Formats: sequence, structure tokens, C-alpha cells
Amino acid sequence: KNLPYYAIMAVACGFVSYYFKSMNSRISALVGKIKTQQGRWIIGGVALGILIFLFPPLYGAGYETMENMMHGNPEELFNNSLFYDFRNIPLVAIIYMLIIIFVKVIAMSITNAAGGVGGNRDLFGGKYPGGASGDLSGSVPCGRKTGEGISNDGFIGSV
Repeated sequence: KNLPYYAIMAVACGFVSYYFKSMNSRISALVGKIKTQQGRWIIGGVALGILIFLFPPLYGAGYETMENMMHGNPEELFNNSLFYDFRNIPLVAIIYMLIIIFVKVIAMSITNAAGGVGGNRDLFGGKYPGGASGDLSGSVPCGRKTGEGISNDGFIGSV
């Protein structure tokens, strides 16, 4: 009965995996053109600072974000964000998660290319695509709180 929804989630996670590999290669090559390590640190730090300012959930490995979402508190994604006023609109939350997927890959790739250790790609690689595909499909509505927020359907399958 739920097999199509798991297939959607698998395709979404496969796409994120391919996207990560290709973006990591591209960003590594681009940052690798900077001659000095100090220059890579400066460029990486400025780029990450801008990305984290725009999307605060990028900060850290993502454990706190995952915990909040699994407990039915997706509005926590929007804390300290420019998008805070839109936290109670389910479609905006889904779009925000999808944007975070793409931006997290860029942030992790910049961090790695600049000489750091860029996050936990295994954790977020299943968490966000799983949550977005689970919420879009509405396959298991038990993850919703009073019809608000994002269901944790996909998280169960992706963890």
C-alpha cells in the first residue's frame, strides 16, 4: 500500500546523493583554484557566514533540527531566520526544507574544500528528502499535530 511513497522517497534521496557528489566535485575544483590555504579559509568562512545567516538550520551537523522535526516541531527550523513569519504555512515549510537540502550540500562542500569537516551528510541526506517526500505524499498522517506543520512520515523511513 505504501510502496509508492517509499519509492518517491528513495528517488528523492538518490537525487540528493547525486547532487552532493557533483556539487562537491565542482566546489572543490573551484575552491582549489585559490592558491593559499588562508585564502580558502577566508572565502569559505565568508560564504558559510552568509549561508548560515540566511538559513540558520545549516549551522552544525543537524541533530537538533532532526530531533525537532521528529517531535513534530518543524517551526523550529525557522527560528532566527528571515523566514520566521512563514513558519506556520505547511507549503512554505516544505519548500524551506527543499531549499535547505540544496544549500546544505553547498555549505558542506565549501567547508570540506576550504579545509574543514562539513557536517553529517548521512543524517541530513535522508532527513530532509524523507521529510519532504513524506509530507508531500501524506502517506502516514500520524506525524501531524492538529493539522499543522510537517509530518515525520519520511523521517521514520529515512532514519
